[in-house]
Amino acid sequence: MPAALNFLKSNSDVDVSWWGCGRHRSGVEGAGARSGPRLRVHHASEVVLMDESPALALRNKKDSSVRVAVELVKNGEAHACVSAGNTGR
Repeated sequence: MPAALNFLKSNSDVDVSWWGCGRHRSGVEGAGARSGPRLRVHHASEVVLMDESPALALRNKKDSSVRVAVELVKNGEAHACVSAGNTGR
């Protein structure tokens, strides 16, 4: 999260949407970030576990952060998706 906040500070023409479960949300707040015009923090009700198949997780967990992020890019609502998690996700 600190890297995303630094990126926002140095790039005034960028907005960030942050998706995650409760523990990730608390990490955002712990970094001193709050939702606002350029930073939107959203809750994802499903979590992709480290031992899950990425393909099955994308198909079956429609409210996981990675699935929502990919859909936003697919629909043209976002330009990119970045994950700090397991690259298998």
